[in-house]
Amino acid sequence: MLINLSLALPKIFFANFKNIFLYLINKYLIENIYIIPNYKIYKILYNFLNMNKFFIKNEKKT
Repeated sequence: MLINLSLALPKIFFANFKNIFLYLINKYLIENIYIIPNYKIYKILYNFLNMNKFFIKNEKKT
């Protein structure tokens, strides 16, 4: 757990609050699939996060 948090710190440090929230959801819900028992919920969250990653990448370019 501590190792994961230490690896996440550089990404969190350079992100705004919205990006931190999305990153933490992605790290602890999507990467650890066993937390989400229902596949439909997992699929909805996964699609939502991928959509937001696309917008965040476009925001960073500008």
